[in-house]
Amino acid sequence: MFTNTGRLPCRASWSVINQRVQVYDIAVRHNDPAMATRSRSVANRWVPVGVAIGVVALAAFVLYPGWYSFDSAALLLQARTGEYTGLQPPLMALTWAQLLALGAPPGALLVLHLMLACAGLCLLARSAAAPMAPLLPLLLLWPPFLVLFGHLWTDVALAAALVLAAGLLALARTQPQAAWIALLPLAYAVGVRHNAVAAALPLLMLVFVRLPRWRGTAAAAALMAAVAGFVLYASAAGLTRLVVAEPRPAWTPTAIWDLSAVSVASGRILLPAAMHGPGLSVDELRRLTNPDASLNLLVGSSSGINSGIVAPLPAPLLRELRQRWLGLPLSNPQAWLRHRAAVAWSLFGPQRRDKLDDLMIVPRIVTLADNPPIVANATVANAKLAGAVLRWRDQPWCTPILYLLLALPALGWALRRDFDGDRALVASLVASAWLYAVPLVFIVPSAEWRYALWPMLACAVALLLALRRQRA
Repeated sequence: MFTNTGRLPCRASWSVINQRVQVYDIAVRHNDPAMATRSRSVANRWVPVGVAIGVVALAAFVLYPGWYSFDSAALLLQARTGEYTGLQPPLMALTWAQLLALGAPPGALLVLHLMLACAGLCLLARSAAAPMAPLLPLLLLWPPFLVLFGHLWTDVALAAALVLAAGLLALARTQPQAAWIALLPLAYAVGVRHNAVAAALPLLMLVFVRLPRWRGTAAAAALMAAVAGFVLYASAAGLTRLVVAEPRPAWTPTAIWDLSAVSVASGRILLPAAMHGPGLSVDELRRLTNPDASLNLLVGSSSGINSGIVAPLPAPLLRELRQRWLGLPLSNPQAWLRHRAAVAWSLFGPQRRDKLDDLMIVPRIVTLADNPPIVANATVANAKLAGAVLRWRDQPWCTPILYLLLALPALGWALRRDFDGDRALVASLVASAWLYAVPLVFIVPSAEWRYALWPMLACAVALLLALRRQRA
């Protein structure tokens, strides 16, 4: 079991790194360019490794065993019992179940996420300029990222897997065989989130570009990426059908939220009559509807609204709900756009102080059913981290749209003709962040900050990779 000792492992690794740096200093003092170049190359390979080891140890000390929201507790219960609901793809719960079967505690999944992310950031350091290389693993300690990695969420699993895939693709620039290995974390990413395939597509395209002996065009790589994305998505859907006894669609809360918001704007109930009690009124919906979350509608209605989460909805009712929901952009475009614009600003804009804390982070351990009790991290650093992020919530560094916007000049810089870094990887990361972020505007059932983790992290990595010296 991992314990919060606060000691950093692998003292020998730091000794090796220190020796390499001393060799480089001697080479510089003796004016030996060849020796200095070789030593600098070795240092650039080993320093990020040592930094990554330290980051994993420090992050685990601050976070372990992690924070468990209701969603996390539900996934842990599924992993323990083998009864999967399908509201979230089951791959993360299946992975968790394997760790538990090996005798690992629940917090082992948190350590796995940290290791995957730091391994990816370490590999990405190969694409950064020498002064920036050690900073890549340190990026995980940036408080907005570190606090989210402290949760056992599928959003964190997605980000960790995509960072590792990006790191392997950086390695594939010099070792093309690594592109094949990148398919594994990409498959895992697609399998843990319903909408992850959008984020995976640019990286899948880069996989094909960097395969050994690839001679195809960019268009051919894009086509192959689309095919691969479809195969991965279909495989994840097949796994869900295989292990989930009673599938339940995840889109119903979003549909109810949108229909309720437009009902308030139009002054008439648009929800199917069979989904709610006879006493439901527009005034009641007005009290329950806000641009932050759909939860009030699902659990706070005195008349009752059946979302299909607790008990499945009949197929005809599901079809009617889907038709009404998908018809909103045509039947009530202005009201629907106003609602979705408000949701988008709540998600990607400054995180308001009057917004529920649980829509930012959930720094506690929720117990569900017969899940075993988990002892919370009692370190001062753990409490300080959560408190600091909640205090900074409306500051620029917690605002997802700023990360997305800063990535655009980074992309322009990387596309300059005199840029000698990994422009294809920078472009893939920026495209992945935006392709994942834009659909969220239309599909999220709540404006939870965690949904923006991958776009923020991908844009930060792209920015650091773009900060590379230009060719003279």
